[in-house]
Amino acid sequence: MQDMDFPTYVPPEVQAHAEAILRFCEGPQAEADSAACLQRLIWDRRMAEAYKILAYAFFADDDERRQRKIDILITAAWAARADFSKYREKLKEATDLNKDIARTAAVLARLIRQFRETRVFGPMEFDSIADLLRVTDHHNPYSVDAAKWEVLGHLVCGDEPWDGSEEDQVQENGRRSITPEVVLNLRLDAGEQTQTDSATRMRHAVGDAWSAAPDVPALLDALGRVARDFQPEELGAVGAALASRQNSVKQAYLRAFLYLLTEQGHIALFADSAKGGLLLAVRKAIRIMADVAVNSPDAVFSDGDVSAAVENLPAENSRQE
Repeated sequence: MQDMDFPTYVPPEVQAHAEAILRFCEGPQAEADSAACLQRLIWDRRMAEAYKILAYAFFADDDERRQRKIDILITAAWAARADFSKYREKLKEATDLNKDIARTAAVLARLIRQFRETRVFGPMEFDSIADLLRVTDHHNPYSVDAAKWEVLGHLVCGDEPWDGSEEDQVQENGRRSITPEVVLNLRLDAGEQTQTDSATRMRHAVGDAWSAAPDVPALLDALGRVARDFQPEELGAVGAALASRQNSVKQAYLRAFLYLLTEQGHIALFADSAKGGLLLAVRKAIRIMADVAVNSPDAVFSDGDVSAAVENLPAENSRQE
């Protein structure tokens, strides 16, 4: 960690939390770029002007409110620093895959229905969701969920419960599964109907429900509809950064920065009560912090860049408290 010998221009509000924040940023899970970004926001000489601007802007505030404001700005400047291009690529991949899922689900549903029209007897799993569940391997076979499903899956499918005996087990690929035996008829003995207990009645009801449930093609139709109606998107600061199709490092950073200020209504702390909008001094400080955080000769921020990003904020965000 860099020596905690602060330049004279770093305000006490920043010094008070710098060591703790830097320890967090330089932990084993942290990225090197993240720690370097925060170090620049504290020690980079370009920040001297930003701290001076903020000192004048928040001069009338008490110590607690001034420290809160500076903490919010520094944290947002640091957290908005990310390589958003990789998120954009992943979002495009998700969008393409979602379209493939919709198309494939529709094709598979159509093929199963066409097979049914041949009148050739096919697997029950082509029609019954419950039968398909019975032969489906768990996606995480060594997990607690897999163990729960092995014990409770028969209840979901309306099967006879497994009593622990070896006769009620079958071996499939070296794993244990429950034999799907559904008892649906009532025995009559000497004119007396055998009473079924509540668990058996419930099991019968579940079995009846599955027999009346939508079939596998209908399930695939629903999956296709869900995929067609779904539009993949990123949320939070990443979503704000990718809100424009234009792949601009400066725009993405500023949108993420301002989102982090508005997320908890903090942007109202920096509002110009007389003219409305963001204080001019704060806009200038944001421009400097953006240059320091991004630190790229290919992305030099201007006051106009910040003003344009502020003007594009939804109106309700600027009024939050």
